[in-house]
Amino acid sequence: MKTETKTVSILISIFILGILLGVVVDRTLIEKQMKNRFTRMGNPRMIGFLLERVIQPTPQQRKEIEIILDKYADKMFEARQQAMETVVVTMDSLRKDLEPILTEEQKKRMEEHRKRFEFRERGKGRFPGPKGPPFGEPPGRPFR
Repeated sequence: MKTETKTVSILISIFILGILLGVVVDRTLIEKQMKNRFTRMGNPRMIGFLLERVIQPTPQQRKEIEIILDKYADKMFEARQQAMETVVVTMDSLRKDLEPILTEEQKKRMEEHRKRFEFRERGKGRFPGPKGPPFGEPPGRPFR
């Protein structure tokens, strides 16, 4: 094999390896970012954090605004949880209604799709039962 052919083969191999490595690293980073976002959304105080970023209170306003945001944080979190539970119940009903119509292959695809959206950390913390929190445990760090 000529030196030029070896060089070209090595460069092509390195190029392909770089592409594959870039795809894997990019996917890993994106998954980590999404998991962090879902985890933050599992915190009752997240709505306050988001609204503070929008409002950008002055130092004089901050204390009063924090009191009001804290007052509504649990209510907003509970409303969100109830909405998520409604979605889960509705999806279960939808699956049951579709089941008699679907082929075995279609049922298998539906099950694989459902499994992709489940999270591993279920059954812990303040969400009792086998399913647990829809977005994992709240982070340990404060948002303010």
